[in-house]
Amino acid sequence: MQKLYRGAVTCTIVNGVAALIDTLPLEDYMAGLAEEPDTEPAEKQKAFAVAARTYADYYLSPDHRKFPGMPYDGSDSPATFQDYKGLSFESGNPRWLQAVQATANMILTATGR
Repeated sequence: MQKLYRGAVTCTIVNGVAALIDTLPLEDYMAGLAEEPDTEPAEKQKAFAVAARTYADYYLSPDHRKFPGMPYDGSDSPATFQDYKGLSFESGNPRWLQAVQATANMILTATGR
């Protein structure tokens, strides 16, 4: 099965192993996040989109890097970050895409942080 991604995909060596790194804006990343099935209620998807965006945004900060010293800020593994599948997921889940667009740029903050 062919996998499609937004942004620029580059191949590099990380710890002696070939790695593909997809560089893209956060909102494009969110559209391809495959953790919330399209069968869930719209309001739940919106809440999940805000929470997932907040999580990803937190680790984009130089002070909070989840993978310090690595040439990437996230991972497509749900065991270590979030389940990102790119356009392959986005194209088949229009309700998720609507939830992401409806909450674009929204993140959760507490005490001004």
